[in-house]
Amino acid sequence: MPTPLTIAICEDTPRDAAALKGLLAELAPGARVSLFSSGEDFLAADPAGRFGLVFLDIYMDGLTGMDTARALRRQDKAVTIVFTTTSEDHALEGYRVRAMQYLVKPVQKEDVAEILAALRAAPQRDGEEPLTLVLDGQKRRLAPREILYVEVYGKQSLIHTTSGVLETQTPIEELAQLLPAPLFVRCNR
Repeated sequence: MPTPLTIAICEDTPRDAAALKGLLAELAPGARVSLFSSGEDFLAADPAGRFGLVFLDIYMDGLTGMDTARALRRQDKAVTIVFTTTSEDHALEGYRVRAMQYLVKPVQKEDVAEILAALRAAPQRDGEEPLTLVLDGQKRRLAPREILYVEVYGKQSLIHTTSGVLETQTPIEELAQLLPAPLFVRCNR
């Protein structure tokens, strides 16, 4: 059974957040959608590896959507980012954080359907199918290509990633089965 799509909506206008959440409920009924009302709240939730798709409003009080995207991209190279906004002024800037799309509000159903279809149709390269693990006490998604290596320390498995070290209670035997060959090989017991 495929892992359900995890989506974050970071939007400070309740009406816009509710409209987008409604479209997602209709177009991706199995998706898990989380709402955040500011860039600060979103980043405080430690989003790296947790979401497959993130909708970011550009104009928010405090951290802008673009600032939030830059911070997220430093931690998560694989997440799909879509900007939502009332203006096209920052569209070119969106390329710097590798945004998939830039939607002008009100967000249209056809645009959201197109984004979801592109995600479903995207070919998965080796190491792209995310793993769902309990990391540092929280259930998170992690792309195998972000993993440099795994080591065991006592009863902990330490997963060394491009953005730091994560701890899990998942046994190395189980991790070895989850990590795709030939990207990973087990070099000792």
